[in-house]
Amino acid sequence: MIPFPSFGTGVDRALEIALSRAQRRGQKSSSSSLWLWLLVAAAAGCTRTAPAGRPVSGVQPPSRVRLVPDTARYRVASHLRVEQRLGGQPQVSNLSLVYLLSVALVPGSTAGELKAQITVDSVTRYEGLGAVSQAANEAQRLRFSGTLLPTGELRDLQGGGSAGPLHSEIARDIREFFPRLPSSGLASGDSWTDTTEQEITSGGVPLTIRSVAEHLVGGQVEDAGFRVLPIRTVTRYTFSGAGRQGGQEFTVEGSGRRHATEYVSLDGRYRGLVAADTSDFTISVPAAGLSIPGKQFRADTVRAVR
Repeated sequence: MIPFPSFGTGVDRALEIALSRAQRRGQKSSSSSLWLWLLVAAAAGCTRTAPAGRPVSGVQPPSRVRLVPDTARYRVASHLRVEQRLGGQPQVSNLSLVYLLSVALVPGSTAGELKAQITVDSVTRYEGLGAVSQAANEAQRLRFSGTLLPTGELRDLQGGGSAGPLHSEIARDIREFFPRLPSSGLASGDSWTDTTEQEITSGGVPLTIRSVAEHLVGGQVEDAGFRVLPIRTVTRYTFSGAGRQGGQEFTVEGSGRRHATEYVSLDGRYRGLVAADTSDFTISVPAAGLSIPGKQFRADTVRAVR
């Protein structure tokens, strides 16, 4: 997931902003609601969960751990809760997304690179505000391909089908699926900081996301029979943007913090992620004198299930 991390990679997810109050004040009405898909992370883009590991003693890891060719299946789960206050009244929205991925990594044409083939096997849960069962059915068997760099970045990612909200969300998760790594590989005790600024368009709204992610590689632990290195990341971020909905101009700005732990086995296989994210935001509609504060909570888990 994203190092940005990933708000998740994350994936990151649906904020519905009701402008009905402003419309009741005589503003132009619109049949469509405003969706802001905010990447919040992993180092953004979905929170993935792997169980806490047990310290392992007496086993020496290789000098540097790098991602290797592999075939695996993963369960990806994201749960989002958005709290807003409209006219002093609280409004709560929830969204859950769970799906299964098959990932095949084979040696690429350049040393250290891997060719990636990623398939959405099934969407087992997609429910909450704005969820559409037909979209979940259409998302099954989505295919993606790209080149996985030694740093964990997927380059030249292709595929993904239509541009609907669910497909876009999964595509964001895929793009930020793998952990970000030093180009030389991982070793216990490594630490580094990423500073990132991203310009994205989410739900038709241009957003600027600025983040600072601090990474630390812990000592090896055991997870489901695998010896793994945990990559612990704390990301602090801000986001801002502006758009127009129902004939009204609005702005959105906020900030948040994400905690994530990703696991890579000592033989170079990605094992999963656990992440939790909290952010505060304000949506302002100047013409209506309206300011909508809100808070977003997100949990993402990724788990190898083979």
